[in-house]
This record gives sequence, structure tokens and C-alpha cells, in this order.
Amino acid sequence: MQSKRGEEFKFSTGKIVSNLKDLSSLLKKHPEIYLQHAKGRKNDFADWIENSMHNKTLANQLRKASSLPEFIQDLDSYVKPKTHNYKIKKKEEKIVRKIHKTTIPEHTQQVAIIESPERKMITSDIIIGVLLGLFIGLIIGRLLS
Repeated sequence: MQSKRGEEFKFSTGKIVSNLKDLSSLLKKHPEIYLQHAKGRKNDFADWIENSMHNKTLANQLRKASSLPEFIQDLDSYVKPKTHNYKIKKKEEKIVRKIHKTTIPEHTQQVAIIESPERKMITSDIIIGVLLGLFIGLIIGRLLS
């Protein structure tokens, strides 16, 4: 999420950020500046997010943070959405072989790529059938000649 030009957050130290990721990074590097902008009921960060980025939900969540670690955790959970592992069961056994991450704008979803045990069995049955057929054909061919 990026702020519009001219609506960047300006720290009392002169540093400027224009997105949530940079805000999080800067607060991690310089935790001492957090209390200059968030103390008691005052929270310049939440005001900036609400007014410049038009995200009232996140702003309200950040206003509830009682410490810098909690603030950064809430901010990072918005910047880096959680992913879910979807497990698929077939005939009482797990058949999820790989998890492939696919990013969808502002959301992250994981998609299961399935390799079925039945598919492996069918392939091996075909190979065995072909080899057995060739072997029997050779035997019958020798008997008849």
C-alpha cells in the first residue's frame, strides 16, 4: 500500500516513508522514534494510515497496540498476509505432494498439486501388462514354431 505523492509520513527526525513496508522497516531500525509519534491517545502513524491511505480498519487496529513490538506485529501481519495450507485426504491417506504458492493481489493463497497413488498404480499395471504380454507371446511363438 503506497501513499500519494505529497502525503508521505514525515518523521520528526526528517526521514520520510510512503508505504507500510518502509514504515515497518524504519521502526525496526530506529525504535526510539516510535514514542515520538505514538504515545497515549496520540498515534500519528494510525492517523496517517487512515487519512492518507484510507485504511480505517488497519488504523484502528494499530491504535490498540500498547507497545512497539505489538504495533510492528500488527503492521507486518497486514503487509505480509498469512497463508493457509489446504490438506486434501483421499481414501483416508494424505496425497498432497507439493504446495505451490500463488500470490493473488493483496492476498496469498496456497494451491495443492496432487499426485494420486492410483495414477502410479495404473501406470505400473500397464507396464507389467505389456512386459507380461511380450513374454507370453515369445513363449507361445517358440512352442508353435
